[in-house]
Amino acid sequence: MDSEEINYILFEYFDLLMDTQELWLDYVWINVPQRSVSLQSSDGNIEKIRFKWNEEGAEGFQEVIATICETVPEDQRCFVNK
Repeated sequence: MDSEEINYILFEYFDLLMDTQELWLDYVWINVPQRSVSLQSSDGNIEKIRFKWNEEGAEGFQEVIATICETVPEDQRCFVNK
């Protein structure tokens, strides 16, 4: 999965949450060592996105983190370093 596909999936998930009046993005975990992002919606569902361990995956992970930091409030996101 390339970075464009991952960004598309992430943005589609955000759009789905925003378009649905009943669902909201509650929390985001950014797991740096595992190179993954977990998104929790208000219904308790957690979606996990994993990035490949290559240059393309690193670029996609970096882009997604930048987008999350720009759009998700600081109290709704957590960086996991273990």
